[in-house]
Amino acid sequence: MGVVVQFPVPKKSPRSERLTAMSAAEISDVVAAHEEAVAEGAVDEVERLGDLLDEIGRERRLAGLPERPAA
Repeated sequence: MGVVVQFPVPKKSPRSERLTAMSAAEISDVVAAHEEAVAEGAVDEVERLGDLLDEIGRERRLAGLPERPAA
């Protein structure tokens, strides 16, 4: 008989849950803000919003969801 090892499932953080639950409209708002920052040359804002979009996509993939929900 083999030994069964169970690993605890990590609890999602409130931030992770918020990012996963974002609607298509909310994600589109972040994308639009990112595009506007790019057009304005606001480097820090572009980086911040780009990181946020990466995090949203990562959390949604980990939850088994598409990176961007259907509109």
